[in-house]
Amino acid sequence: MKILLFLIIFTSVYCYPQNGIYVGLKHISKFNGISSEGVEYVKNYYISQYLKTTAVNARSACKSYSKDMDLVALETREEFMKIRTKLSAVIGQDPVIVGGFAHKLNNKFDYYWISSSTKIDYTYDASRGENCLALQNEGAIGYIRINCDGSHLFICQDVEYQYAN
Repeated sequence: MKILLFLIIFTSVYCYPQNGIYVGLKHISKFNGISSEGVEYVKNYYISQYLKTTAVNARSACKSYSKDMDLVALETREEFMKIRTKLSAVIGQDPVIVGGFAHKLNNKFDYYWISSSTKIDYTYDASRGENCLALQNEGAIGYIRINCDGSHLFICQDVEYQYAN
C-alpha cells in the first residue's frame, strides 16, 4: 500500500509540462543574460512546491521534468540579485537546495555550480562536512552550507539559448 501511494504521488509530481506549467513546481522568475561566449539566454526558475529531497536527488528531480532542466546556478551577481528579490516572497527560514557543491583541491574547499562547473565566490572551512549549498531567508536571502543528506525543497532552472540564425 505504501509503495502504491508513493508511486501515485511521484507520478503526479514528476511529469512533463501541461500547457507550459510543470506540475509540482512553481515558476519564480525569469532572467535574460549573455554567456561568456556571447550567446544570449533566458533562464526560468522554479521552486519545488511539495517534494523535499536530498541535494544529490534534487538534480535528478529537476532533470525528470525536462532534459533542459537542472539545479539552479546563479552565476553572476546580477542574476543573484534579481532572483534574490523574487525568492524573498517564496522562501522561509528553511533552506532551499541550489546547485552548488564543494570540491576539495589542494586541501582547500571551493564551491562550484554542478550544471556549469563555474566556481562560486564562496569559500569556507569544511571541517563539519557540510558540502552542499542552499539559499535561506534570514531577513535577507543568502547562501548557507547544508548537509547533502538533508531533505529540503529545491530550485530548478531551465535555460533557453537564443542562437542567431
